[in-house]
Amino acid sequence: MRAAANRERCGRAVAIGGGPVVASADGRSVYVAGMTSVAVFARAPGGALRQLGGRRGCVDYRVVVPEPRADATCARGKLLWPTSAALSRDGRNLYVASWAFDPHGDRSDNYSDLAVFARDRTTGALRQLPGRQGCLGPSARGGCAVGRALSGPESVVVSPDGRNVYVGSSGGLAVFARNARSGALRQLGGTAGCLLAPGRAARCSHRGALGQLGPAALAVSADGRNVYALTASDEREALLVFRRNRRSGALSRLASREGCIASPTIAGAGCTAAASLAGPWFCFSVALSPDGRNLYLGSCGDLTVFSRNAAGGLTQVGCIDANGPPGHPCAGDTGTEPQTSIALSPDGKNLYFAFNVGRSNSATHTTQPGGITVFARATNGSPARLGAPNGCLTETGSHGACTKARGLESPHELAISPDGRNLYSSGFAGRNCCQDGNVAVFRRAT
Repeated sequence: MRAAANRERCGRAVAIGGGPVVASADGRSVYVAGMTSVAVFARAPGGALRQLGGRRGCVDYRVVVPEPRADATCARGKLLWPTSAALSRDGRNLYVASWAFDPHGDRSDNYSDLAVFARDRTTGALRQLPGRQGCLGPSARGGCAVGRALSGPESVVVSPDGRNVYVGSSGGLAVFARNARSGALRQLGGTAGCLLAPGRAARCSHRGALGQLGPAALAVSADGRNVYALTASDEREALLVFRRNRRSGALSRLASREGCIASPTIAGAGCTAAASLAGPWFCFSVALSPDGRNLYLGSCGDLTVFSRNAAGGLTQVGCIDANGPPGHPCAGDTGTEPQTSIALSPDGKNLYFAFNVGRSNSATHTTQPGGITVFARATNGSPARLGAPNGCLTETGSHGACTKARGLESPHELAISPDGRNLYSSGFAGRNCCQDGNVAVFRRAT
């Protein structure tokens, strides 16, 4: 499925742009974010997608969305440049974090840093909650509620019990209580409501941020006991482990060295060093295995594997690097080129790794295409890439080394249906990296 501008042998859709993709827990819906929008798809039992008709098919901060063939009419939503999206497990709500920055100069009040949508559990259609319930940001711009530590959010997650929503941003880590009926959010009071890097002026806790920028990626364990936050700035990265109060949602840093894994440059600050934990903030993702035993951290060329103990603490058990030996502490695999997303199958047997752009070839002055790498996951959590051509998918097939697939020009995010039958990849297409997007749909061998 591609945006209307593209003419390849794919279905047509409007208002998709290669942003976050999420599948509902009931298996009925898939949502794909673009630069200014969220596209709404109904999912058939076999995994195929069909965009809802009319205004139900998309939400945008503009009512009329320009499209090459015919303008689309969408429901209005206060969002712009979405960076992350999360559905509540009960299927009632979708939460979308946005940079709320328009490079084209729009300075209207039609967007927010965190948008809250009610979801029709029959059709999958979205409706933004009214007034201050429907949006939050660092200021009251556009009639939104004011939240602390909400500047430039990068990641949003919902706790498995549906009681809390956590938002990681350049401003810190914000903690919200969720109304189970409406989905509206209320930030916890006092220092329990947010965590900041030391020196930031706000009524937040200063514990655990190590002087870094705010979290670039978040994950919540399936048992709801822990929240994991990856902070990153100028190749000074730390993966922090928080203990979650399952009654209030408040977070407290795990005190042991298993509660902080950091790049060697800052490992002395009470953290355990991890040589593979290095890279720009924009190419990190964190995912937990369904059995809760492992955490996987993807970065620019690395896939790091941790075991998780009963308290939620982490111990590194291995890593894979695109550069590989000799002289590197990780095993080599070019399938871990700069990644953009990690997804694990519900049965825990496979790990999927989206890479946006492959390695450059200096001899031919070309760059390998982006794609998806497929790993089998051992009982101890270690990933092993499947043999060629099943171990990767690219648009070209990479000269027989990978399986050829459409819609993988520049994959950005991955999502797996709750029944484990389908993998969805959103990505950019064509010359307009921010507005022309696609969704590739795969059937997974189970």
